[in-house]
Amino acid sequence: MSASPPSPPAADTSAHSSTANGAVISLTVKDTEGWRPVPGSPGRSLTTPTLCSHQGNLYAAYAEPDTGLVQYRALHHEEWREPEPVHEQARTDTRPTLVSCAGSLWCLYTDRDTGLVHVHPINSSLPSTSPVALPYQQSCAAPSAVRIGPRRVRVAVRRGEQTVAIAEYRLPRRTGRAWSLKDQGWLTDDRFPQSMELAQHGDTTWALHHGEDGSISATTWSPQRFGPLWTMEGQRTSHTPALTSHIGQLWLAHRDATTGRLLAASSPDGHTWSPFSPITATAVHAAAPCLTSHAGHLYAAHLDAHPHETTSCPAALPQGQDSPRTA
Repeated sequence: MSASPPSPPAADTSAHSSTANGAVISLTVKDTEGWRPVPGSPGRSLTTPTLCSHQGNLYAAYAEPDTGLVQYRALHHEEWREPEPVHEQARTDTRPTLVSCAGSLWCLYTDRDTGLVHVHPINSSLPSTSPVALPYQQSCAAPSAVRIGPRRVRVAVRRGEQTVAIAEYRLPRRTGRAWSLKDQGWLTDDRFPQSMELAQHGDTTWALHHGEDGSISATTWSPQRFGPLWTMEGQRTSHTPALTSHIGQLWLAHRDATTGRLLAASSPDGHTWSPFSPITATAVHAAAPCLTSHAGHLYAAHLDAHPHETTSCPAALPQGQDSPRTA
């Protein structure tokens, strides 16, 4: 364990999947009939957005294509509200992340100039201040964050090709103050091309990533220790998979390395998984997907393969269709 590791290398932009003016963000939602597209789009983005449920609304945060300005929008009654900047200083070249905790919605992002991971509350009654850097955290990829308690959040950052740090923070009662670092662990026994995705399922924090060979691996983390690392058989991806907890199931989605489609599977315990089934019928833009649970529904976000189209899904994709299995 270490509180102050050495500085990481410069941000890795090779993993960013963007066009000159970004790509269209598309959302799908899972219902009893399968996956169906959500009307409209939050906009265009350099990278896949992050999704988060907060006080009855679904929020999306993303990097504006031309400037890297981090913006957010709320989906309210199937309509997207106007975009707002997280802060005029909030700019990034990687995907931001959102986490709902302590009555506020927080946005974390890797600053495009310094590589520092900054945090800022949005849509909050807290007084507005400049974004605050997380203690001891720099990253060369997108951060991931998950709420684990009333004022506690765990954050994963990629420090370099062989190191990912997972840190636990206690949130301040007033904005403008730094989050308090409570514990930190380092995972250095593999190579991490991009980010690591966190999800809280019951009392367990799951950490998911993909290796250089495209394999999907996961572990669990609790203070001062990691669980065993396991690899999912038969699945390959070139981008960080998505992970979330939804109605008693752990859900995983990834962009298949062969077909380019988004595939999803669920598990009650993170070890025994259902067959993978497609979220999209055709290939999507080469970028990491996103999953979140909101109002009893499971939502997925991706970038459209064709920037001028708004969706790459049929009206509803039946469950179980064309489903590769895991071991």
